[in-house]
Amino acid sequence: MIWNLFLWPLLMVPAFKPAVASSPLPKRWQPKLIALASVTPRPPLSVSAYLVVDYASGQWLASKQPRKRLLPASLTKMVTALVALNYFPLNEWLTVYKSYPVGQTAKLEEGSSFQVKDIISMMLVHSANDAAFVLADNYQRQTGHSLVAAMNNWLRRHQLQSTHFANFDGEEDNGHYSTAADMAKITRILLENKFLASVVRQRSVTAYDDKGQKYSFDATDELLAQPGYYGVKTGWTTKAGGCFASLYYYRGHKLISVVLHSRQRFTDTRKLLKTISEAYHWQNGNLNY
Repeated sequence: MIWNLFLWPLLMVPAFKPAVASSPLPKRWQPKLIALASVTPRPPLSVSAYLVVDYASGQWLASKQPRKRLLPASLTKMVTALVALNYFPLNEWLTVYKSYPVGQTAKLEEGSSFQVKDIISMMLVHSANDAAFVLADNYQRQTGHSLVAAMNNWLRRHQLQSTHFANFDGEEDNGHYSTAADMAKITRILLENKFLASVVRQRSVTAYDDKGQKYSFDATDELLAQPGYYGVKTGWTTKAGGCFASLYYYRGHKLISVVLHSRQRFTDTRKLLKTISEAYHWQNGNLNY
């Protein structure tokens, strides 16, 4: 099969065709691709959608239904964090005005206060829904506006037209959806923030409230213990299944992967990235496969 990618020379396509990004890349980022091997994941993955992207170039390396709208579960919280940081200083103390016992929580005590940096860390590392609620509740109290509305405005500004949020924590809700393609872009944006990039690679998080009480939690990301993996965000609900946005380093290069509606999100991610890393290589700064 012969194909043309971003007006590059015709290349032989492997059995699994890499997806083409939706917009051209700057010329300095355009790698010369040479077909070397098939990149069909074997055995088949238990996912409804996935996407693997080369971080440096933005090139899509492999995909399955990358634009299918699905429930993103707690991958939502990446945008919660990004929008919250546009408003709250990291060292500001926010009050837990009421409890939020929904899904995974950090059991934050009503009446206690935490710094924004710790709230965001608990939300991203431990996927604590009540931490996300504290951000949303304080945002509403201070601005008079909904954090979820601000999140949807943020999506529109970044031209993420296949994503819409109905809540701040990723719980199942009508009108709450995203795609693997949009989530890969969101992951890239999050990783460009040095603070957030440092948070999502932590294997555990420790926070203290204003009274000195200690809160300690392990990361929900099981791959952080594996070589080459540096986050980023997990998600799970009954209907959404397993969701996972990952950053993987391979021979000095970074890959972003997103899997949605997976029965085995960590196993699927490892299989997918193992296949990609075996099928592609970078030579003189160029990506080859």
